[in-house]
Amino acid sequence: MRCRLFSAVGLVCAGVFFVCASPAPAGQRITQADLLRRVIDLDRLMLPPSGERTGMISSRTPRGKAVRDEGGAADSLEAAGGGWLVLAELEGPGAITRIWTARPAGYLRLVFDEKTTLEFEFIDLFSGVVPPFARPLCYVTSSGGHNCYFPMGFATRCWILAREFSSDYQINYVRFAAGTSVQTFNPVLDEEAKQALSEIEEVFRAGLSDRQLFGQWRPYAVTEFQELRAAEKLVTETFPGGGVIRALHVSFADLRPEMQPYVLHQTVLRIFFDGEQQPSVEVPLVDFFGSGFRLNRYNSLFCGTDLWTDMPGEATREDLNRVGHESRFCYCYFPMPFQETARLEIEAAPTLPRGNRLRMMLYARVDPQPPPAEALRFHAKFRREDPCREGRFALLEASGAGRLVGLTLNVDCPRKAWWGAGGEIIWINGAPSPEYLGTGSGDFLGATQTLAVEALPLHGVTVTGPYGKTSGYRWFVPDCVNFEKSIRAVLENRQEADARDTYYGCVVYWYAAAASRDQFLPLELADLTPPGLRIPGSVEVENHIIGDEWGQVLQQKFAEGGELSAEAAATITNDQPVKVNIPSERDWVARLSLRMHQIRRFYFERVEVFDEGGAAVGKVEYDKNNATGIYPVGVVPLRRGDNFFTLRCNRPATLDCWVIDDPPRTANGPEAEELTILEGEARVSTEYGLSYSGGVRRVFEFAHAGQAVTLDLPVDRREPYMRVQLRVGIGPSGGRFQALFDGQPLGEPFDTYCETPDSAIAVLGLVEGAGGRHHRLTLRAEPRAGAGGAGRLALDAVELIKVYSPVAVEFENMPIAKSQGFNPALEPLPQASNESYVWCRPARRGGVIEFEVPIVRAGQYRLSALYVRSPQGGIVQAYVNGETAGRPCDTWGPLGVMPPWPLGTYDLAKGPLHLRIRVEDRNPRSDRYYFGLDCLLVEAVQP
Repeated sequence: MRCRLFSAVGLVCAGVFFVCASPAPAGQRITQADLLRRVIDLDRLMLPPSGERTGMISSRTPRGKAVRDEGGAADSLEAAGGGWLVLAELEGPGAITRIWTARPAGYLRLVFDEKTTLEFEFIDLFSGVVPPFARPLCYVTSSGGHNCYFPMGFATRCWILAREFSSDYQINYVRFAAGTSVQTFNPVLDEEAKQALSEIEEVFRAGLSDRQLFGQWRPYAVTEFQELRAAEKLVTETFPGGGVIRALHVSFADLRPEMQPYVLHQTVLRIFFDGEQQPSVEVPLVDFFGSGFRLNRYNSLFCGTDLWTDMPGEATREDLNRVGHESRFCYCYFPMPFQETARLEIEAAPTLPRGNRLRMMLYARVDPQPPPAEALRFHAKFRREDPCREGRFALLEASGAGRLVGLTLNVDCPRKAWWGAGGEIIWINGAPSPEYLGTGSGDFLGATQTLAVEALPLHGVTVTGPYGKTSGYRWFVPDCVNFEKSIRAVLENRQEADARDTYYGCVVYWYAAAASRDQFLPLELADLTPPGLRIPGSVEVENHIIGDEWGQVLQQKFAEGGELSAEAAATITNDQPVKVNIPSERDWVARLSLRMHQIRRFYFERVEVFDEGGAAVGKVEYDKNNATGIYPVGVVPLRRGDNFFTLRCNRPATLDCWVIDDPPRTANGPEAEELTILEGEARVSTEYGLSYSGGVRRVFEFAHAGQAVTLDLPVDRREPYMRVQLRVGIGPSGGRFQALFDGQPLGEPFDTYCETPDSAIAVLGLVEGAGGRHHRLTLRAEPRAGAGGAGRLALDAVELIKVYSPVAVEFENMPIAKSQGFNPALEPLPQASNESYVWCRPARRGGVIEFEVPIVRAGQYRLSALYVRSPQGGIVQAYVNGETAGRPCDTWGPLGVMPPWPLGTYDLAKGPLHLRIRVEDRNPRSDRYYFGLDCLLVEAVQP
């Protein structure tokens, strides 16, 4: 079916329309309002740079030297006196267009033309407490990337300095043509700048409107409806006369689940301008709209895949019904000028399954006004390397004058290790040294290496995971990369241990003159086929089943859109035992998981796994909320070579692969199974379990009280005080034990008896300055009340925990008597006592949390609290037994533990002391009322 609609769309613009800021020719004056409007000005991108030079200074850019590209070093900063480090020194006329950093500790100083000097804590540039630096142009991503897109102009010179700062950073800038007059940045905005900022805020909130896209002109629309079979094309007829495609929309209907997972990635969009034989745009369809690999739903300012709208004009409801009543559109707002003709075509994937049709609607809105004669041509091209075997992945190499305006980056790494240590490197106009030297791929995407799915107006991540496929985007509109003669851009491929197994793919968006040339080759099917699902430590089930009559192999093309490891899986069709082999290259203890196929009719109920001796290893049960399909089974010892197991499915189930990796283990001390037994009077055995540290625990069976086992305890940490605690199993056969450290009793005896089997922490006591030596840890069986024998000790790990002081009482160990206005959470922090703290996040002032502090002996005590400060810190007041204790404490600042905060000296009775913490207000620099609680020092005062 095919239907075509070509119509004029009567859009009448009322009131003041958006004014686009053209590139600045020599002699022009650029105001703060002009700089702000450039943030969302798309028309500027179509025109030649006109002497505007852009660049980036980063922590990898040595000051006063040519930029190097062989590695990063934040210590290349120069000192400027008084503890200040020079991050950037720029000559004008120009403007700062972007500042990024991962950890904005310390202080920042901005100097513009020796007229304006701003100095504040670095975090304030992003936290919204120093006007005008606030959302939507200054913010922190969910992964911790700190971004400032507020433009700051200077006429002659700009200095950016920092103190007490050592993180990676990036500073993007533009230099205007000589003779351009630039308004010096002033944090107090004039009325015109305020209006421009208001326009940006509205656009970032609601998206680009017709007013911003078309100004005073009436666009016309071209709409195509078509059902495509494999390799068929949707083609628009030639647009009449010159104009600018201002908005391109594509909608899909009936994306059936049995389609291949990458059918839209293998469907290609091509756009031809002014009769050219080779397309200026040739990109996988969903990638063109910023979504890598497959259709990931997201929205950004200039591209997206999740626009819900009833299209304007004459696209009637009946027309929409033809494609399944679909009002969800992919969109692109980059202007595409043409002088005479433009032709768009979409070619369906040749891998579209037989019998399936790709139903879609293309909707283009065109400004009929011919563009300027010097207008640049829009380009978007895709390339990939699978795998990338070189140290650099080529992004773009083009000649002529133009601007780089966007990038969609696709990466498939078959390992859990971070793949993005390398940054972007960009050479301009054939210069021997690059103008851009990035600090990392996550930084390039405005985030950090801890990527998180987040769609923001100018950058974002649409999919990520611990391994496998990741996709993100970055739009260079406020900070476009200008070039007059040529551009060469690469992304460093810096992998763990120099691995060369990672897939890279990219869509590059740029404007260039019609005669420009680039390095891209025509796309072939191989270019459009990403690697299949690659899971580290996986063993294919279908390749290691022993025997016949168990079922059949499910191939990828019949998997109803779900992705299978090695493009196949094993469908078990009966409930009889099935013998399987799990080969291993070494002897080790492994965490065993199963990846199940969970698409529609492949739902399963239960799969049980048994070892070679018939003992149960574990079972998995269907969970609709399991997004990965990976289910933990159990912990097993694997020997080098073959390892045989039996599995049983209570109903038909499709098993994709075994996922085998190391069990997680505590970071605080040695595993019990790794300790040498110096002396022992117990029978020793081993148990395996998913909840055990390292997957294993050692069991000591004692015949009678008085028997003991002595372990060699290596202590490689030197702390003033360390608490020794044991991870142990408790249960009906648990015994009672006394610990001795180097022959001296450590704490009171601890009991591992419990009616219900479980795990627990047995706190033994503090040791002082024990680092750097081996010690003897003895565990002696004590009599059990009313029970024969001495019982068993299931020892999982010995943990050594940093403690601030012998008189420290950890907040995380105190009972909470009252919590009003928020829910506290336990957070790790290496520098904290007990290496953790209680994180309190009240929504408003007046929130209260009250603890019961155990006082074991009546007496006079001096109390002090160790608070944890943070950039979201509030101001809190403590109360002891209902009375005000000490002064209010401001917990705002870089994340860390504050010095002891005195609460006063009190005569306390034996029993619980009630300590209340109430949030009174927030620091002006903070937008939250949060605070952290590390420990309470309860120090006895000698008479």
